[in-house]
Amino acid sequence: MPIITATKPLIQLFNEAWLNKTAKQQGFCKRLRNIRPLELISSLVSAFGDGNVDAIADLHRTFDGIRVNSDASVAYKPFHNQLRKPEFAEFMQTVVSRAIAVFGKQLTEELPSKLQQFEQILIQDGSSFALHPDLADTFPNRFKGRSPAAVECHMTMFLTDEQPLQLGISADTASERDYLTRCQHYEK
Repeated sequence: MPIITATKPLIQLFNEAWLNKTAKQQGFCKRLRNIRPLELISSLVSAFGDGNVDAIADLHRTFDGIRVNSDASVAYKPFHNQLRKPEFAEFMQTVVSRAIAVFGKQLTEELPSKLQQFEQILIQDGSSFALHPDLADTFPNRFKGRSPAAVECHMTMFLTDEQPLQLGISADTASERDYLTRCQHYEK
């Protein structure tokens, strides 16, 4: 399995014709006006990829900053109205499903020969997420600067078939060592 190269999948995912057609079919966009699907999706990926989204206003600023025609900014209210449409949720579900399918194709390639000697390879990672400050007593954050409350999700997966083995959720202050899968023989 080579390191994932993102160029081809991103070109497929950010295909303007497909995004416009899908948005129209699902009723998210009746006409292509100021908030175009490609610009919206690009700005959402950029904003969430940055990790500095605390409010819809942050998404709106990123959207206005990424637009091709920077002279014609979109007001907050129309932007907010687009995001609260039920059709937006359906459109995003379709886009995410396509992203999973497009990127998943790369992961189905055969493992390099040096890794084929192993019966199974486990990978583990933990990701932290800030929570509402009122949850700080139950889920304290190890970093107090930005948010006093945070949760950490610990995931262990089989590398070869991309299947989850174990998921654990804890306060961000809990040791990751407690969530590591013990070395033993696992059957698929």
